Amino acid sequence: MVRFFVLASLTLVIGAAVFTARQRDGADPCDDPAPGALSPSRDLYCIELVAAPRFEATSGRVGLRFADSPFTHSVTVDGRSRFDAEITLEGLPPVGSLGAFTHYVAWVATPVLFPIRKLGVVGNGTTLLGPIDYNKFVVLITAEPSDTTEDWSGPIVLRGQSASTRMLPPDIQEFSLGEGGIWGDTGAVSDEAGAAWSPPPVPEIGRASCRERV
Repeated sequence: MVRFFVLASLTLVIGAAVFTARQRDGADPCDDPAPGALSPSRDLYCIELVAAPRFEATSGRVGLRFADSPFTHSVTVDGRSRFDAEITLEGLPPVGSLGAFTHYVAWVATPVLFPIRKLGVVGNGTTLLGPIDYNKFVVLITAEPSDTTEDWSGPIVLRGQSASTRMLPPDIQEFSLGEGGIWGDTGAVSDEAGAAWSPPPVPEIGRASCRERV
């Protein structure tokens, strides 16, 4: 029995080391691995960015890599995972065409959009930024009037959420920004084919508390 646990522990340690090495060897976490290759889950470590209205020709993704560390897994002093963000963007229009803006900037924030922290300046192509150390987070790409700005003020072009946010309430944005009626008056929405479906039920007490905040 002791031998079994020793072998299992060694297997886990070696597997974790190989897993981490692949994240740091230049392989894109958003690429599909070769058949049989040990690799991080694309579903967990790759964030597909969603374009805002007017920017449908723009696309992007964020590959999460473990930040540099002398250990297998990089964490903060209080145990939160640390990731570098490999941000790949395509189809961004000239930023000046959007108004009085000079640069595209990437931001990371908690799901309630506070606090929010600047990751850095981005553009078409791939940029490695970081670190990100929130347990649950959203990534925003915005147009800004300066590359030195530390406060988000411009329009959102792309946005995406970490896999860890999937367990949040479906109306989290209403709690974050104030109730905006994202489900409409009837509570029904439609998919691309036009078929109506109802969102998950949300406790009325939550909506009431949201209205009090607005």
